[in-house]
Amino acid sequence: WILFESGFVIMDQATSLVLILFLCCAVAGEDKKCSADAPSSCANSKTESEHFPRKFKRGTLNQPNTQHVWFMRHGEGIHNIVDCASCKRAAKDAKLFPSRKYKGKLENQITCRDCIDPNLTPQGKQQVVDARNRLRKFLEKQEGRSLSDTDVLLYFERVFFSPLFRTVDTMGLLLFDNWEKTGYKDVTTHSALSAAESEALGGRLVAEPLVQTSDGGGTTPQLLQERFQQFPGCCDGLSEAWMKPTLGKHERNAEFTKQYLDSQQHPYTRWGKDILVVSHQGATERFLSQKAKKAKSLKTAEIRRCEYSREQKTFTNCITIT
Repeated sequence: WILFESGFVIMDQATSLVLILFLCCAVAGEDKKCSADAPSSCANSKTESEHFPRKFKRGTLNQPNTQHVWFMRHGEGIHNIVDCASCKRAAKDAKLFPSRKYKGKLENQITCRDCIDPNLTPQGKQQVVDARNRLRKFLEKQEGRSLSDTDVLLYFERVFFSPLFRTVDTMGLLLFDNWEKTGYKDVTTHSALSAAESEALGGRLVAEPLVQTSDGGGTTPQLLQERFQQFPGCCDGLSEAWMKPTLGKHERNAEFTKQYLDSQQHPYTRWGKDILVVSHQGATERFLSQKAKKAKSLKTAEIRRCEYSREQKTFTNCITIT
């Protein structure tokens, strides 16, 4: 029996079999046509839903030429609790001690060697973990649904971070729940990520010297690669030149804005248009300061979301993630 708008049509068994075979061949023909004429478009239509299922409905602004830029200062570092400036006149193995007001716990004795490229303190690492929890809760309220750590990781279109130990660690602890457990190896091998998402991370995480606050100190790309090996985006493409920037501090900020905010080139538009910059106190202040008005300093591990206008070339409506 076959149902038409006008009623029922009775068909014999042979005719029914012919009709069924015809319909099967038609479907198979469409599949063959798809793979022969437009294989890439067919594959993309499938992988777009399978590999990029996460949608963020309220993650971007509706106004044209405006986007959200998130700034984060690194967690508390060794240089924040001891006088690293005194090491200019001391040996590298000279011992340093925090002030009596410091209540945090230290794992090892600090020396001037630790000031070459300061690491995060144990308290600084905990500050970043706390910031990760605040960020997730903020995004959950914004999106109106529960978000996993993986969702938070995939929220940002691009993540730019200063290629120094303390900022690389801050970025990793903020976005990867297995950052330290894996010894910084294969951190993107995340069980909740699809193969395409894991592959895409390498292009979205960018070590950018333009958001450094000073030169690289005693760090080299080789040291970074040894420490954060197999981490895509950490040190790929970095050269010795980044250690001695030819541009001044304000010029670096301007060049970053030109390259990444004013170009309107968003290769990962499926992720939304929000970007995250993990940097230092001085660099973030220069980004957010307006002409004669200096921006309020970010505390360690503080995250601030701002609106950037390509027309006005300014950051406005900044809010602190609490």
